[in-house]
Amino acid sequence: MRDQVRFTTSLFQPPLEQSENGAALANWLCAKLPASFEAACMEEDWGYLIEFASPRLSASKIIVGCSHVEEQQWSIAIMHERSFFDKILKRPVPVAELREIIAAIDEVVAEEAAISEIEWFENDEKLQERNHGVRAFEG
Repeated sequence: MRDQVRFTTSLFQPPLEQSENGAALANWLCAKLPASFEAACMEEDWGYLIEFASPRLSASKIIVGCSHVEEQQWSIAIMHERSFFDKILKRPVPVAELREIIAAIDEVVAEEAAISEIEWFENDEKLQERNHGVRAFEG
């Protein structure tokens, strides 16, 4: 499943400091996502995270990472945090919730006229990009 998108936009200014990396993108995305997601962002050492307060989504431990790549290029990565117990108990990945969040981000990015050069992809176990496409779920 494509779970990361890279795109070009002039909506946000490149960060002046590492602590600002992805802040504008994360705040913008939180405002654009459905209110039912109860999205909120927080600073992380490599960029900004979006977490979900909605009980349905927060229980799934899905987070979204927003960061600046270079010049006017930005990235959004959708991740599932698997706990030690999730792994030991072999709890399934929350595919339905991941798909819902990815679909919402795909729609927000695709509908924004100021965003171009959209490229969705997934990373394999060696963090090599594969399965590239303009939309998250296109063939």
